[in-house]
Amino acid sequence: DVLKQKVLTLAIQGKLVPQNPSDEPASELLKKIKAEKEALVKAGKIKKDKQESYIYKGSDNTHYEKNGLETKDITEEIPFEIPENWEWVRLGSICNLWDNVRKPLNAKERQKKYKSGKLLYPYYGATGQVDAIDQYIFDGEYILLGEDGAPFLDRYATKAYKATGKFWVNNHAHVLSTDISVNYLIFCLNITNYKNYVAGTTRLKLTQSDMVQIPIPLPPLSEQERIVREIEKIFAEIEVVKENQAELSKLKDGLKNKILDLAIQGKLVEQ
Repeated sequence: DVLKQKVLTLAIQGKLVPQNPSDEPASELLKKIKAEKEALVKAGKIKKDKQESYIYKGSDNTHYEKNGLETKDITEEIPFEIPENWEWVRLGSICNLWDNVRKPLNAKERQKKYKSGKLLYPYYGATGQVDAIDQYIFDGEYILLGEDGAPFLDRYATKAYKATGKFWVNNHAHVLSTDISVNYLIFCLNITNYKNYVAGTTRLKLTQSDMVQIPIPLPPLSEQERIVREIEKIFAEIEVVKENQAELSKLKDGLKNKILDLAIQGKLVEQ
């Protein structure tokens, strides 16, 4: 939908809702995310990122990234300017990845799961729920992002979606959790240009190593929430307009057919 894409474009550029000077800047949010990641590393739940990324804008208006001991110019990767209290970040800097937990079911296990008759939990794949199962491996709120590269070349395709509660994910989707607004991040991922992040010769694929490099425009947390509310409001209005257009089209078609019927019956004009 072209109109919805335009709304999302304005949203991730900081042009959909006004900035609030009293909002805690995104730089402070990043500090909290970093602290949470360090706690998870200490607890042994995730691995430490050896190449921690920090993106900043220099006095020469050039975007740089400090990665370990290396600092490089990444201006060509930055697609647009963002408000001053926002930050550019790599996806891997604001998300925890749980692909090591995600696993497929082999044919024998898939047959076995039906024997209990308790298909209680959703079974997700690259584009959404594909089945139900009597077991789960995730419990909470996560973002699922498909691995199949084909949809990423379609600017209107849905690439990321939310899964909540208890569920199982097969090996065709990446699993991410985050401390920022899940809905905001999903909107970002669904409008991202992936041409530099999808690769493959016989089969296009979004690998984990490429996925974590995707640049994300990060607003303050309170602004993320305002953006999501505004997007959802506008999207709802767009759907109402679509329904009204469809109804009007039906009425126009009906009126046209009625006029034609009257015409061929000699009732449209006086004899």
